Amino acid sequence: MADPDSVRRRPGGRSARVRSAVLQATLDQLFAVGYERLSVRKVAAAAGVAPTTVYRRWGSRPELVLAALTELSAVTILAPDTGSVRGDLRVLAGEIAGALSQPPVTALMRSMITLPDDVAGEYRRSFWADRTSRTAVIVERGIARGELPATTDPTAVLELLIAPIWFRLLISSTPIDDLALDRWVQAALAASDG
Repeated sequence: MADPDSVRRRPGGRSARVRSAVLQATLDQLFAVGYERLSVRKVAAAAGVAPTTVYRRWGSRPELVLAALTELSAVTILAPDTGSVRGDLRVLAGEIAGALSQPPVTALMRSMITLPDDVAGEYRRSFWADRTSRTAVIVERGIARGELPATTDPTAVLELLIAPIWFRLLISSTPIDDLALDRWVQAALAASDG
């Protein structure tokens, strides 16, 4: 008689392939038509799966979008390690500004921030929590090296750094230059001393 565990496994990582295909199809749709017009049926068709597969795995359209954007963010914006907290924050700020400056991403983020809290509030909170958890290591390394006080709050430093980037790109549509990025890094570091 065959081992039940060996019978249940799917060879070749089909689950990972399905996940990857669905998340890529979701991103493609988001960039093409935005959140409000995203169709789970079209995502499923593009990924080569049934809509029930999408709903079974992600439950709802907001959860699907959260998974896709979290995956994209995890790949495009990493926690740099330049050897100094100032250098790490400067590289991170540049990466975020670069990612958000891409027209499809800017349009998508604008549409996501205008959605009511009952539709996308949990997405926004989860997205920010994921990004903070992935980049807090920058501040933690700075504390360990003695560059920042032990009481420094990683979330506060990251908020102070990232908020002006989002404001410029998504609200005021003002270009971001190196001087602005350097100034925001300095402000975030100065606040950690207080």
